[in-house]
Amino acid sequence: MASTAFFDSLPYIDAEPTPSERTAAESLISAELSLLPPPSSPTSRLPPSYTPSFTPTMAALLSFYPATDDANPLHSAIDLTRYDDPAGASDATLLSSPESLASLCAAHAHLATRHAHLSLLSRYGKPTWLLANAHAEAHLAALDAAAAQARTAVDQVAAARRARQETVLDEVKALEGRWRLGIERMVGVQVAVEEQRERTRELMRAGAARE
Repeated sequence: MASTAFFDSLPYIDAEPTPSERTAAESLISAELSLLPPPSSPTSRLPPSYTPSFTPTMAALLSFYPATDDANPLHSAIDLTRYDDPAGASDATLLSSPESLASLCAAHAHLATRHAHLSLLSRYGKPTWLLANAHAEAHLAALDAAAAQARTAVDQVAAARRARQETVLDEVKALEGRWRLGIERMVGVQVAVEEQRERTRELMRAGAARE
C-alpha cells in the first residue's frame, strides 16, 4: 500500500508551494501540534487478546496431537502465521503509520469472523459453517462493488471539479489581480493619509510655536 495521500478537495488551479513556503507551513503545524495533549494509544482501544476455549469433544481430539506442528500433517496444513500479530510494531509506529493500524484492525476483524465461523462448525456442524462462509463471501462481494462504485463517483466528481476550475482559471486570475491592485491602492491611500496627518500636526505645532 502506498503511503502517498491525495487531497482531491484542494483547488487544482493553485500553484504548488515553494520549498521555503512548505517548510514554514510545516514548522507552524509542528508548533501547533506540540501544544496539544499526546494522543491515546491506538492499541488501547482494541479488545483484550482472545483465549480459546474448546468443547470436550474438540479438546479430546486435540489431545491426540503434539503441541508443536513439526512433522504433523494436520497442523502443518494450516498457515499459523495468518493468525499472528500482523503489525508487530510499537504504539509509536502505529501512530506514525496508518497502514500498520489499518492492517491490525483488518486482521482483528478477520480473526473475529474466523472465530464465529469455527464456533458454528463446532456447534452445528459443516452445513451451517458453509452457509456462514457463503454469506460472508456474498457480503464481501457487495462491499467490493460498493467500494468500486464509490471510487468511480469520487473520480467523476474530481474530474468535474478540475474541468470547472480550469474553465474559470482566467477569471480567477483576473479577479486575484484586481484584488491585489485594490489592496495595494488601499495601503497607498492609508500611507498618504498618515503622511498628511503628520504634516498637519507639524504645521499646527509650528503655528503654536510662533504664537
